[in-house]
Amino acid sequence: MPKITFFTQAAKDSSNEAASSEALVNLYPEQGAGDGRTAIALRSVPGEASFANTTAPLVRASAAVGGEIYIAANAGLYSVQSDGTSSLHAPIADSSITTISENGSNVTIAADGNYYVWDGSSISQPSGGILTNIGAVAYMEQYTILIERNGNRFEWTDPADPKTRNALYFTSADGRNDNCLRGIADKRYLYIFKERSIEIWYNTGASGASAFVRLGGGVIDQGLKSYSLVTRFDQGVFFIGDDGVAYIMSGGQLQSVSTPPVNVDIDASTPVQVMYYRTGATSFALCGFLTARRGFTT
Repeated sequence: MPKITFFTQAAKDSSNEAASSEALVNLYPEQGAGDGRTAIALRSVPGEASFANTTAPLVRASAAVGGEIYIAANAGLYSVQSDGTSSLHAPIADSSITTISENGSNVTIAADGNYYVWDGSSISQPSGGILTNIGAVAYMEQYTILIERNGNRFEWTDPADPKTRNALYFTSADGRNDNCLRGIADKRYLYIFKERSIEIWYNTGASGASAFVRLGGGVIDQGLKSYSLVTRFDQGVFFIGDDGVAYIMSGGQLQSVSTPPVNVDIDASTPVQVMYYRTGATSFALCGFLTARRGFTT
């Protein structure tokens, strides 16, 4: 039986209409085997449904911590419970440069250069570290990682204690002369995404200032296109590179996953956000544009 692949024309690739290889977004092919035969069915992508209302017009960042969803929006930190009810907990800075992570039951936030910790009852801004301008937070093996904004350093807190910072617990991601944007931990690696490169670090198991070391040869000349264009999912880290190509980082290896027509879309539009979701056995990574949306089936 011949292999059947379903394609649709890329909206932006008018220069090569006869050779489009952009996969369907609202439908996707799913294979099933039986009686020695292979069947292909088109399944529809799940739609959207209203779940919770925070009254906040613009969500800056979100993360699941301790069975709740925490959201940075409208200059505040909100939580959303499993029944859809939401609560406003504390004021924080409002900025597009915002990330949320966790450390045990603590919620850690970087917003507009500030570092916050919500411990379930109050919010604080721990000091004592070397960084004064925090661009992003991440979590890896009980450590909270703080990424410098407009610089190439990152620091880490005491294990399982995001409120305790030490000015000696830091290092420089200086394999290339460019600034850090985000830090994403996936399995045994900490990926430092920078403007024109990626650095791969790991936890040495040592304490204090020797906790993190860069992997030998762990500098990749591939940058992150912008701050919000990266997300972690079950197969690795999905991101849009500074060259306008969609990639997955997994196990320290870089793999391109977008097609030429999708690359044309990225180059011709303004990508603003990436996200990931899973339905059944299929994972989807999405790139949101100001004018359109493209999906990548993984």
